[in-house]
Amino acid sequence: MVNRKISHAASVLVDARALFDRALSDNLSLIAMDILLAVASYRPDSDGVDADAPTVKWVFAAMPRSRRGVRLQFNRLIENNLLLVEASNGDRRSKRVRLSPSSIQLFEQIALIVGGDERVHPDAISPSHNGRAAGQALPIADSPRL
Repeated sequence: MVNRKISHAASVLVDARALFDRALSDNLSLIAMDILLAVASYRPDSDGVDADAPTVKWVFAAMPRSRRGVRLQFNRLIENNLLLVEASNGDRRSKRVRLSPSSIQLFEQIALIVGGDERVHPDAISPSHNGRAAGQALPIADSPRL
């Protein structure tokens, strides 16, 4: 018999993965999931300008995969309004990556699953809305392809 903690951890991961799969409907790739996880878990080294968001360069360096595969998935995440890319306030040549409102909603749903909250609705993230809940407006962003 499997340990209860292991069984619970596996169940949480399976549910979280199902949310990612629905949100990343046409990006069914672990690379896309890794990119979102890297941006969401970013911890700055300092408290400088834009310290709350990683640079594009940092995101690519954090990926243990080929640059070409990362670039393809990164651009798809931007096209599907799951990531926002903005010019840095401190250095206009540098670009910062932020989670979009759709991605923030995805992580809020995952947080509910991890917290054991039964209020999570399995269809909260739907591929027919590219990661947005039904009725939620498209996030407006000036996020160019890289």
